[in-house]
Amino acid sequence: MRKERYTIMILDDELESTGLLQYALSKIDYVEVLHLIDSPEHALKVLDLQPVDILIVDMEMPTMMGWEFVGLLDKRPTILVATGHREYGFEAEEMEAVGYLPKLVKSETLRKAIDKAIRDVDHRYDLAQKNAKAIKVKNYETKMDDIISLDDLYYAEVEDKILSLFLDDGRIIYSKMPLSKLMEDLPDNKFVRLSAKHIVGRHAVKSLAKKKVQVREWKKTLEIIYPTAYEKLQLILDPM
Repeated sequence: MRKERYTIMILDDELESTGLLQYALSKIDYVEVLHLIDSPEHALKVLDLQPVDILIVDMEMPTMMGWEFVGLLDKRPTILVATGHREYGFEAEEMEAVGYLPKLVKSETLRKAIDKAIRDVDHRYDLAQKNAKAIKVKNYETKMDDIISLDDLYYAEVEDKILSLFLDDGRIIYSKMPLSKLMEDLPDNKFVRLSAKHIVGRHAVKSLAKKKVQVREWKKTLEIIYPTAYEKLQLILDPM
C-alpha cells in the first residue's frame, strides 16, 4: 500500500441502509469514510472540493442512476458498486467499477473488495506518477505554489528542514515540503533518492560512481548513502 489510510465516499439516497457497511468499514484501520452523501448533486460539489480514493455508489437513486453520476465526474475515484444484485453488469463495466458490495456485507467479502480497490488506487497513482510532467511545490519565500517541470529539476537537498530545489536554469526554489513527500510526488523511473539529504534526476547525472554522483550544470557532487541507490541509478540511466 502506498498510503497509510485511503479515503472513501459512500453515495446512497438511503444512507440508513448502509449502516452495516459503515460499521464494517470502521473496523478496517487503513480506510476512512470521509463523506456520507445521500444526494448525487451534493456529492459532485463535495468531490470537487475534497476528492476521495474510493467511491462506493448506489446504482439506483431518484435523481440519477449511479452510472450517470460517475459519467459526470472529471476525475473518477476507484469505484465499488453498492448493490445486492448484478443486473447492472454492463453499466458497472462502463463505470470501470472494480467490484460489487452488498449492503448486508460480510467482513471478509468487504475486506477483499476494499483491498482490490486499493490495488487499483495504487496502480492509477503509479501510472500518473510515471507520466507526470511537472510537480507543484509551495515556495517558502513567496508563499505561492510553483509549478516545476520535471525536466527542469536537477536535484533536491534538505538542510535544517528547508528543502532546496536546484533547477537547470540556475534558480533555487526553497520549500518546507519534506524530502520524503517530494520523493512520493516524483516518478521513480526518473528520480532516485541518494540519502536522507538528496534526490537526483537521471537527466542531471553527468557521471556516476559507486559512492557519488556528479550533477551537470551545477558541478555538484552528491554522496550516495542508501544501499540500493547506485543500482537504481544504473537501472534508470540504462534501462536496457
